[in-house]
Amino acid sequence: MTTTSSVASSSRLFLRPGADELPLDSARLFGREAPLVVEIGFGNGWFLEYLGESYPQFNVLGVELSVSSTGRAYKRLLRHRLPNVIMYRGDGRFLMRDALPDRSVSRIYVNFPDPWPRRKHRDRRLLQSDFFDLAATKLQRDGSLVLTTDHPEYFDFARGQARNSGAFREEITNPDAALLQTRYAKKWLKQQKDIFHVRFHRVDDRPAQPPVVTLLSQELLMQHALMTGDLSGITDFEKHVHLLDWGQIVMRDMYRSSDGSRLVFTVLVEEPGLKQDILIEAEPRPNGVFVGIQKFGSPLVTHGLGEAVRLVTEWLAERGLTVVKTWY
Repeated sequence: MTTTSSVASSSRLFLRPGADELPLDSARLFGREAPLVVEIGFGNGWFLEYLGESYPQFNVLGVELSVSSTGRAYKRLLRHRLPNVIMYRGDGRFLMRDALPDRSVSRIYVNFPDPWPRRKHRDRRLLQSDFFDLAATKLQRDGSLVLTTDHPEYFDFARGQARNSGAFREEITNPDAALLQTRYAKKWLKQQKDIFHVRFHRVDDRPAQPPVVTLLSQELLMQHALMTGDLSGITDFEKHVHLLDWGQIVMRDMYRSSDGSRLVFTVLVEEPGLKQDILIEAEPRPNGVFVGIQKFGSPLVTHGLGEAVRLVTEWLAERGLTVVKTWY
């Protein structure tokens, strides 16, 4: 077994949840046992790089929603090839809720999050009381969530949400010098703005919380349906948007395979904290027409994917095919 001070053997730069067993095993992901540190919203990757270089004893996992920011961070980390840093391009809520095991994280950093200053947008803020509840289930006994922001109203809002959750006690301190070297910190300091910093320590004796409900489907390896009928006469398609209580499914387009036998549907599935572009195929087989998800892109098996297969199956039934059996 490797020690926490050894260098991880993994050379990968990105986490692909659909290609990794969830919840994640940090030791398998990084190639060694070490405390796991998570940065949510790493921007251009400067602080992520700092964590990897300054704390080689940590496994560092960064998550960022912005495609352009992830691209800049990728170029930065590609130059330095830090073996203990891995990135995930996606929503931090999904990563925390569905990808990380309980009591697996040593520390969470949230640096200069979007404050969503308009009142009607406040529900988009990351640091709500329910997120503090979630973070508390993922942090180890001595774990902490560290917030740095230039926005005084958001700072007070986050502190209030932490108190409401009952999951943390706060320690207001000065930010680490490294945090003041980030692009946002330099911008705000140049404008002579104050930087606010607080460390939320997980409370050990808070009442037990209900288990976290995840998006992932543990019931089936892959949702699909079996139908009978003829696909050759189906030619017309229009985009369909299906709004649901938990998100939406968009059937974007339909294509026919080069041999003319199969139909392939491009579908967007939006669930809380997760967006997936998937391919659903309708393929004639000896026992009927198989309708299911292609493994292209390693999609995550969620309840939303089952709903997408159901919608495509119903669309085909409206055009003359007959449902034999469903698995979704």
